[in-house]
Parts: sequence; C-alpha cells; structure tokens
Amino acid sequence: MNQDKELDRDRITNLDLLRGLAALAVCIFHFDHDGALGVPSVSRVLGYGYLGVQMFFVISGFIIPYSMLRSGYRIKNIKGFLIGRLVRLYPAYIIASLAALSMWYGTALTPGYHGEWPSFSVIQVISNIFLICDFTNTDWLITIAWTLAIEAQFYLLIALFFPFAFSSNNWIRRSAMALWIVAPIIAGKGPTVLTWTALFSLGMILCQWKSKIIGWPEFAIMIIAAFYAHAEVYSPTQSLVGITTMSAIAFLPKIKFSILTKIGVVSYSLYLIHNNSAGPILYFSQKLPDLLWIRIGALLTSIIISIAVAGIFHRFIEKPSHTLSRRLRKRLSEIKPAQSD
Repeated sequence: MNQDKELDRDRITNLDLLRGLAALAVCIFHFDHDGALGVPSVSRVLGYGYLGVQMFFVISGFIIPYSMLRSGYRIKNIKGFLIGRLVRLYPAYIIASLAALSMWYGTALTPGYHGEWPSFSVIQVISNIFLICDFTNTDWLITIAWTLAIEAQFYLLIALFFPFAFSSNNWIRRSAMALWIVAPIIAGKGPTVLTWTALFSLGMILCQWKSKIIGWPEFAIMIIAAFYAHAEVYSPTQSLVGITTMSAIAFLPKIKFSILTKIGVVSYSLYLIHNNSAGPILYFSQKLPDLLWIRIGALLTSIIISIAVAGIFHRFIEKPSHTLSRRLRKRLSEIKPAQSD
C-alpha cells in the first residue's frame, strides 16, 4: 500500500512537470509567432510548441479517469463531477477573457495603434461565454480557448462514458474503448471532442493498465490502434507526442526539476494569460531597433513576466476556484444520502 502511494506521488509530480513543459511549449510557440525571433532555424523548432496542446489532452485522458476511479465514480455522481469541473476551471477562463478584452481596448487606445477597433456581436459574446465559437464560426477572445471547449466536452463525455469504459465486463469495456478510439476516423476533423478521443484514449488506456484493469497485450493493442486513429486524422507527429507523453507518465521515475514542476502547478493560469501578459512586451519591442539580442531579450522577458503573472493569477483566481470546487462536490455528495432517507 505504501508502495502504491509512493507511485501515485511520483506520478503526480511528473504530471506537474509535463504540464509545465506543455505550457511553456505553447507560450514559446505563440511568442515566436510567424518567426518573430528572426532566426528561421530556431523558429522551425519552436514552431512545434503547439504540440503542448496534445500533451495536455493525454494528461487529461489519464488524470481525470484516474481520479474518477479512485473516488468510486458512478453515473449518479455526474452532477457533482460536472459542477466541480466547471467551478474549478470556468471562473479563471472568464476572468482571463475579460482581461484579454481590456488589453485589446487598452492597446487600441495606444498612440500609433493601427489595428482594428474592438467590436463584438451578441452571438460572439454568447459563443465565448459558452465555449461554442467553433460551432458559430465566431472569433475567440482567447486564442487557446478552443482547447478548453474540447476539454469541457471531454468532461461531459467521460462523465457519461466512464461506467462503460471502466466496466468490469470485458466485452462492454472493450466495445466502449473501441468506439472511443475509432471515433476520430468516423467524425473527421471538426469542433467536437470526437475529433480528439483517440488522443485522450492514450491516457485512459494507461489508467486502465496502471489500475490493473487490462494486461500488457490489450494495453499494446489499444495503444497501437489509438496511435493509428489519431495519425490518420491529424499526423504521426501528434500521435508520437501523445505516445511519448503517455510513456513519460507511465515509466519515468520521479524527476526533481523544481522550476518546471512549479510552472506545472500554475500551468492552467499560464496557459490562459500568457498572451495577455506578454502582449505589451512583444508589442513595444517591435518599436525598438531590429536587433537579435533585443528580440531574444523580449522573448525571455515575456516568458518570465508570464510565469510571474500566472503565479499571481493562480494564487488569487485559480486556487480559490479549486477550493470552492472541492467544497461543492463534498456538499453534493453529502446531500444525496439525506435525500434518500
């Protein structure tokens, strides 16, 4: 039992490290957008930073069902689960969106601004609030919000699907996982989570294997199938990143890299606000002499400032949301028995 607890602690620590790496990759990808650094060879490498999103999807595919399994989730718990996830993540998203809007207006009022003046339709506001911009073909206030929409859909789908995907009946479980893996091939690219279920499934398969629900042969077969399904819709590169992330969660010993781990703790905040934090720095750096050391300095300053702001955002926005989420889930779990008496 102590050994299991130690494995859990190591896995959670490494998850924070992987989250930190994924968040930094996405940040640098955005900060060097269109080769802003001015070094094509470096920009080509940094251009792969978008793959941090795929890392996040695999991590969610593992940790969400892992937590559900450990808490004894049943379909009757769906209300508490979904409310808990909503309260945990949504307030930070709304506040980050309002910050992005404020930054846009602030930038528009800056002397010498040549961009578009901020303007929004009612449908765009509603679409951003409900995370449906990709369904209404409207612009996101935060460019990465499309991934939050996919995550939100994943929460709903796993809440409904979990009893089948983790059923003690082998045929039910295998059939459910087969549907989950092949869904992207059937659905194709689109705005729904069905496009990404093969990637999420890498984490789910790992959760099943680590929990001794499946053995090595079934584990290997499903991993190969998930790799192929996602590669068929997107690319082998994305599938390879998914496999690598899953393998890091599964097999890496505890890695002591405190800076990256700490960044992982605030990774959601960093993911939400990095463009807002770095925007003014990158904007004003364009008015400076076009020198390599200035561009590198602007990039490094953007990263440092973004991490610092993310720490503040996490402390005062995200962390209280986590606390409220736990309280609500606990209260909802206590109400159920009282209603049945």
